[in-house]
Amino acid sequence: MKSRFDLLLDLRVPAFASADELPRRLKLLGWGDNPTASGRKARVGRKTLAALPVAQKRAGFEEIALDFEHCTVPGTRAYQESAEPRPVAAYGTLDVVENDGVYLDISRWTPKGKTEALNYQDLSPAPATDDSGEVVFIHSAALCRNGDIEGLRFVTLSVDTGITGITGNQEKPSMDYKALLLKLLKLPEDAPDDAIEKAVAAVIEPAPEVAAMTAKVTNLATRIEALTAELHAVKDGEVKRQREAICARAAFEGKVIPLSAEQIAKTELAVLADMVAQLPVTVPLHRRTPAIEPLSAGGNTIIAQYNAITDPDERAKFFKENRAKILGEG
Repeated sequence: MKSRFDLLLDLRVPAFASADELPRRLKLLGWGDNPTASGRKARVGRKTLAALPVAQKRAGFEEIALDFEHCTVPGTRAYQESAEPRPVAAYGTLDVVENDGVYLDISRWTPKGKTEALNYQDLSPAPATDDSGEVVFIHSAALCRNGDIEGLRFVTLSVDTGITGITGNQEKPSMDYKALLLKLLKLPEDAPDDAIEKAVAAVIEPAPEVAAMTAKVTNLATRIEALTAELHAVKDGEVKRQREAICARAAFEGKVIPLSAEQIAKTELAVLADMVAQLPVTVPLHRRTPAIEPLSAGGNTIIAQYNAITDPDERAKFFKENRAKILGEG
């Protein structure tokens, strides 16, 4: 499987005050387009977020090297001028942060890195991109001096991400996507298309038990939403009933609530009840004008009987039946 590497010298290592302050986390690429000196762009996006961890693991590059001047990348001048064991400053793992970029988390600095990192100020990753320019793999990163080493501003390489061999090539090879797919899916080179489709489906589609559990969770969430709506309706109805009861009690006690119907509807029950409790009686519940009140059987006046009734419905019924007598009209 062949891919293309673009060596970028556009990001700078933070200034080191001393060797004791070597960073533990370095940003290799920003989210979106990362232009190279040649005008090309290495883009970090959602495909990078999904594909990079898988490709690094499949290729055995879960931990990558932070070398000097790309001396571990075949085809570069530093590689040709050096020999194994080639110097490495540090080793670390990659972390893709959505809407931010790709970071190298340093797991350990080598003795050479601790003593010589201060001599470099630029950071240059070596990412592999697909045809659209999106980063799908990172071979390594390097400490560089202002990109003044010939051939390091932009180098195109051919690389086998299966790590069976890496060869330098300054031309622009095309990527064999089927070979890449077979490698990632761990399928043989002669795998038929239907086998590839099944393998891909197994990766992107959830297992039956996961799908079933997802359906159950979705149904449960729907039921919970419906029950919540019903509870809100019941609560609203109960609140309305209690508000009406407070207003009826106020009328029964001869109190006038100084609010409009709309204001009453918006007032909390506790506030409304407290307001009614503190209101003075302003509506008389008995006759105030002098009059001869007719007597009822037993010697009690009609008004006395009316005032003695505590049930609102019975009180209203009695008033309706004896309105003329109570008001002195009959």
